[in-house]
Amino acid sequence: MAAKRSKKTTKKTKPKAKRSVIPANRYLRYVLPNNVADVNNTYYVDLANDLSAINRRLMRAGKMYHVKKITVMSAETLGGIGWTDDSEASFADFHQKNAGLMRVSICPDSWTSRGAWRRGRALHRKMEKKVLQGVSGSVQGSWADFKVYLNQGHKQGVIAVPKDLDDNNLSLGEWIYSKYVSSDDAGVNDEFTAHLLGGHDNGTGGSTYDSIGLIKSFALSRATVSTDDPSLFGAMDDDPLVNLFDSSDQTQEVLENLRAHNDDPPYDSTAYVGGTSNLPAPQVVGMTTLGSGGIGTIGGFAAMCGLLRIDTRSSTDFDNFEVVIELAAGDYRGIKATSI
Repeated sequence: MAAKRSKKTTKKTKPKAKRSVIPANRYLRYVLPNNVADVNNTYYVDLANDLSAINRRLMRAGKMYHVKKITVMSAETLGGIGWTDDSEASFADFHQKNAGLMRVSICPDSWTSRGAWRRGRALHRKMEKKVLQGVSGSVQGSWADFKVYLNQGHKQGVIAVPKDLDDNNLSLGEWIYSKYVSSDDAGVNDEFTAHLLGGHDNGTGGSTYDSIGLIKSFALSRATVSTDDPSLFGAMDDDPLVNLFDSSDQTQEVLENLRAHNDDPPYDSTAYVGGTSNLPAPQVVGMTTLGSGGIGTIGGFAAMCGLLRIDTRSSTDFDNFEVVIELAAGDYRGIKATSI
């Protein structure tokens, strides 16, 4: 009698579930006025604030927000040949008309800028935790977050607000930038905000501060490298053993090069980039001119804390630049925003 064949059973594998796409409004439109021709205008954008308002949920400031593309358009700024004025003119009155210009800048992304932000957040949390130790229950706001300015100009300057197609402003909620409170020897409280780039701002003067530069503070809290490294005891080329096989002046010249070259770091050892004196202004990551079509684009980049500075200039009075910022799609509530 033939043996029965055993039937092989194969396990059915379940197909992997597709990750659901998180819906998010990733487009922000701004209108930036250029009221006077050939004059630079500066505007600031806080992407975390605007994305929170337009998506009706908190988008934390402590992220690297990835911009996919920026488009700028103007119907007034057209590069090429134009008239000297609005009246009918002869061919002799033709002239070259300059195109509009837009620059976008951010805080440079480096270990120093990230370290400065992390230190600032850690000290702010430590300050709050110390106060909350004697408090029963939670008194902190539900949407509390560590928020900083890009630079001193951001705190004092014009902050752009998103608009719809009919130029209605987006209704914003509460977005208060974080404050530190410290006491001096006389028991006087000093309250100040923080910004990423530039030096400390002591407002009207004196020992109190209006806002402190996080990168500058980070630099002052750290030891720096030694210059003239390695440090030598004396004249090495006079040592008899060093000159044991010396038959010419070659040994002394090579030793002098070894001793004198590259014994200092290839960067300013006393000034961090983004501090008071070493590139304190934001870093330009894109620029465009508005050519004959009146439109320009800027490619993608990642902005620390979602903070942008936008500089514009037009060759025409009362010229409004329409700017659309498209954020990249991602896993952070529908937006690509990575941790600092």
